[in-house]
Amino acid sequence: MIDCESAYYLATDAVVVHRQLHTFVGAALAGVATSLLLLGARRVLGRERAWFEARSPAMRAEGSSVGLVVGAMTGALTHPLFDGVMHRDIEPFQPWTAANPLQGAVGLGALHLGCLLAGLAGGVLLAVRR
Repeated sequence: MIDCESAYYLATDAVVVHRQLHTFVGAALAGVATSLLLLGARRVLGRERAWFEARSPAMRAEGSSVGLVVGAMTGALTHPLFDGVMHRDIEPFQPWTAANPLQGAVGLGALHLGCLLAGLAGGVLLAVRR
C-alpha cells in the first residue's frame, strides 16, 4: 500500500517519489488503513471462523484480528525504516524534521542480505509449522 504512492510519483516523472506515506506518521496511517481493509475483507468473505479453525493454532493466531493488525502495522512501520536507509529522498521523521539519520546507517549490500536472510528464515519457519 505504501509503495502505491511511490509508483504514482514514478509514473508522473516526479523528482521526489517517497513522500507522506514514507514517513513514520504516514506509514502508521497506512498501517491502520490496511488493517481496516484486511479486517473488512475477512468479514465480507464470511469464511473467517471456519477457514481459520480448520488450520493449525499458529494459523489461527496469524489470521486473528490481532494477528492481522500486528502484521499490517509491523510491515507499515518498518517500511520507512528500511527505505530510509537506502533512499535519499525519504524524510522519515516528518513533520518534525526533514533530516534522515537512517540514510546509509547500514550498507546496501548488508541491508539486502539481511532482508534475504530474514525472508529465508520466515520461509523455513512457515514450512516447519505446516
